Amino acid sequence: MAPSDMSEMSEALRAALAPIRQNFVASVPERVAIITSSLDAIAAGSDLDSALFNLRSEIHKIAGIAGSIGFQNLGDLSAETDTALRALISGDDAAPDIDDILNHIDLILMKLASIAAKSGG
Repeated sequence: MAPSDMSEMSEALRAALAPIRQNFVASVPERVAIITSSLDAIAAGSDLDSALFNLRSEIHKIAGIAGSIGFQNLGDLSAETDTALRALISGDDAAPDIDDILNHIDLILMKLASIAAKSGG
């Protein structure tokens, strides 16, 4: 494929992904709310299994979409955090320390806040 063809394909792909990216950006406040309410429930020790499930589920969703729509760092960080949460939940002895996982989640929340701020949300 000639470079101009690749450029056209890349532009077409960007255009096709634009609505998905817009939907993701619009969903950031809801995603932040799910993550923070899960963290609050974990801190309170209330319904720990459900809170961990909701937390991991949201992080997993972010990991699955973010990189594909131009938020590669967020996607990579979320994928690492998803793996760490899965190990923690399954009781894997090799699971990262909970403080490391919480630091990753704080970084995810900061990246989401940055996305929201740049979009005017």
